[in-house]
Amino acid sequence: MKQWLANLYRIPVAKVKWRFDSKYSETRAKIQRHTFEGSLWTKKHGHLMPVFMTSFKPVTIKSDKPRSTKGIEYTVKMSTSLYESPVAIRILVKPTGYPAKAKYNPSLGVLKLAFEGSTITMLPQGIKGTQGVASIFATTTGIKWPNYLIQMTEKLAKKLGFKELRIPVPETLRWYKDPVYSDAEPEVKEKTQSQMKAFFEKVAAAEGYKLNERGDFFVKKIG
Repeated sequence: MKQWLANLYRIPVAKVKWRFDSKYSETRAKIQRHTFEGSLWTKKHGHLMPVFMTSFKPVTIKSDKPRSTKGIEYTVKMSTSLYESPVAIRILVKPTGYPAKAKYNPSLGVLKLAFEGSTITMLPQGIKGTQGVASIFATTTGIKWPNYLIQMTEKLAKKLGFKELRIPVPETLRWYKDPVYSDAEPEVKEKTQSQMKAFFEKVAAAEGYKLNERGDFFVKKIG
């Protein structure tokens, strides 16, 4: 009842903010243009999606562990994305000590999101060549970046009234079945697929997600 009453006010306010605030114009446009075969995104995203998007607050994490400069600053923010979903939570990396205008903010990783009613589907994707900054992130926060983003999403989703979170089984994804490396040697393809499978299963198990009856999603009920 308490959550229902909160959303009675929160949902219409979020819808207005989402529709008219220029802060979200790029994301709205990205959503409207989004088309991709095998996408996780659905046009049936429902009334809770604007609430999540407008309620999300960026986070800055600073590490004093040296790399190429005095330390590293991680920014966790809502961002646009491609292919499986037009929106994602992204971790950007910037060595501290660089000039303010320096273009040095590669992504450490992204958690692509899709909304359908009271369910959020999450797809964690790493970035090649980020093992070093990923290790520093884990040392600084005490948790690996995919788990951090999933826990962050879960905490906000539960607060806002979502009922279920899920992670797709990699075998259902287009880039698993029809990868960009499909012309590579069979053993290279098999090794990469094996790594994808292990990555998803490990993250899902660590966060308490269970395989559903259809075998296409790892699922966790949160409400």
